[in-house]
Amino acid sequence: GAFPIPYLDIEMQVFTDALKQKGITFAGMEKVEMQKVGLARPQAFLAAIENQKNVDAIVSVVGLPMGPNQSPGDFRKYKPKFIVVAPYEPGVKRLLQEAIIQIAILPRFASPPTKDAQPAQTFDGGFELFTPQDAARLP
Repeated sequence: GAFPIPYLDIEMQVFTDALKQKGITFAGMEKVEMQKVGLARPQAFLAAIENQKNVDAIVSVVGLPMGPNQSPGDFRKYKPKFIVVAPYEPGVKRLLQEAIIQIAILPRFASPPTKDAQPAQTFDGGFELFTPQDAARLP
């Protein structure tokens, strides 16, 4: 069966409200069936991309899942830019380096705690943005 992503509805509402405040048009949302929490079924993901193939950007909160017969280059045929907001997966680095993903927003990697360390309470404190130009910083 399908697995829900905890708090996704709240996150998506905040995200779409922020886009609207910036004057960015939000064309719609495609929900995809999940294999397990955080991992979308590749066929469902591809169908969602096909449904949105004429938009300027696709924001994925489930990574960029690929089926066994797919390669990263298969995503080059689509017009939209891919922005991934998801937990870090090792394949993200390669997808950024090959410019399949244009932006990855990932949880900030833990650094050794300092005596003044505060819990992450803002986007900047909890997440980091990566582009193809700085993908080499990823493990």
